[in-house]
Amino acid sequence: MAFPTKIPLATDGSKDAALAARAAIDLSNQSGAELHVIHVGQGSLTLSPTEYRAAAQEQLDELVKEVEDAGGTVAEAHLRMDTQGSMEDENIVGLAEELGADLIVIGSRGLSGMKRLLMGSVSESVVRHAHCPVLVVRH
Repeated sequence: MAFPTKIPLATDGSKDAALAARAAIDLSNQSGAELHVIHVGQGSLTLSPTEYRAAAQEQLDELVKEVEDAGGTVAEAHLRMDTQGSMEDENIVGLAEELGADLIVIGSRGLSGMKRLLMGSVSESVVRHAHCPVLVVRH
């Protein structure tokens, strides 16, 4: 595989996503690849669609600032809204395809057994469906 030219970092702000961000920043800085930050906002029963989109945008802005504070240069930030409750992986893979990404970087919480069976694994689904290599970073 040649050095990537576009790296989407799928992040939710978790500890594992922070480790993935560090890896994506290092790869981007070493290869000169564009770094794109992807955040998929999750639905809320307590907020209106407008409020929940604003809250998701605010979280994305914070995530971009964290990446930049850690030494990364963000080419573009992308917000996708997950109104179905289970489409986070499809949003990530779809956007990576739109961007023509060469490598997706994502964190993994390392769910096992029953939790994985019940909740599924976003990173696992991204690996299965992505058109390009995926780097899964675990704590």
